[in-house]
Amino acid sequence: MKKLLIFSTISLLSLSACQSAIAPTTHAPVGAASFSPQNNPAHQAWQRALIVYREMKDFTADMDIWSAARSFSVEERDQSTMAFRKPYSERIDILQSADEMRRGMQLVYLGGDKVEILLAKNIPFLGRRFTLGISDNRLKTSRGWRIDQIDVPAIAKRISQVGQLIEDAGEGSVGGRPVRFVKFFDTFRGIDPVVTHEVIGFDEQTGFLLSDEVYEGETRVFALALTNFKMDVGLPDSIFKLPPKSPEISKTARSRDARNLIVHH
Repeated sequence: MKKLLIFSTISLLSLSACQSAIAPTTHAPVGAASFSPQNNPAHQAWQRALIVYREMKDFTADMDIWSAARSFSVEERDQSTMAFRKPYSERIDILQSADEMRRGMQLVYLGGDKVEILLAKNIPFLGRRFTLGISDNRLKTSRGWRIDQIDVPAIAKRISQVGQLIEDAGEGSVGGRPVRFVKFFDTFRGIDPVVTHEVIGFDEQTGFLLSDEVYEGETRVFALALTNFKMDVGLPDSIFKLPPKSPEISKTARSRDARNLIVHH
């Protein structure tokens, strides 16, 4: 029987936009001058983002995520659309993935320890609708990170820590939108001890975070980018409800699927 491999990364975007959105970022050079919090653009972008995230109600976006395993023997890249509403309702629809099983998958996470999954195709004897634990290996990235460690609420929580050490990483763009890049140090303690820092891109227009690049020294190991971003759109409850589980498969269907498995496996 084909193995049920549900989710190794989250992601989205159109394929052409995907190529540019998470390409390694070239940050504009930043001078070595010392800035006070009042005139430091990195500090201003960071503090503005915390306020924007605290006050926003919901958002939708196209999301592109790339992840590399520790040995770089496996690299994953998916393209998805996502919707998020406070306090914690998140839906991800995977549009493109190298893994056929993940393509077309819908995922709803409402916080806690359970994730609801709807596959695009039925799995013989198992169906399409599943509930998995948040720590299930099939839901983790190739580096072993959980969904609730890499999504937007997780990023916002990491950078809101008191005494955060930051550094201005210059200006650039994400999906054609001007951003201010800020480098954050030691934010992955308790998640991945070899991660040294992450560079987050804050939208110059809205103040919201649009990208995140995670590094092990000088090597990028993870990247997330949001495009087509829309905030406070008024998402309804129905967005975060998947269809109910299908009734039990008929004996005739089970018998037919069994014959197919014998022939093709």
